[in-house]
Amino acid sequence: MPKVIIVGAGLVGALNACYFAQLGWDTEVYEYRSDVRELEENSGRVINLTLAGRGRKALEGVGLKDEVVRHGLEITHRLVHYVDETTKAHPIARPGEVRE
Repeated sequence: MPKVIIVGAGLVGALNACYFAQLGWDTEVYEYRSDVRELEENSGRVINLTLAGRGRKALEGVGLKDEVVRHGLEITHRLVHYVDETTKAHPIARPGEVRE
């Protein structure tokens, strides 16, 4: 069985690990950073991720799209913060619409 070592367990590394594993490869993933879920101190930072059409297609390729989408929230606007401290909501898509 072929073997692949993936360095970096971010979005791309994790997705590649799924692809190789489904092809029957012996897959190992290494990540430098600690698992943030296990840290005693939390920086308070929030990382928001959006899943556009290309991301949905990639997840569909490994059979995970429906599961990931089920845990997410649909967004229809993004809030832009301007230098003058004003904000404006800009539409991203209509409800249920997926843009590529």
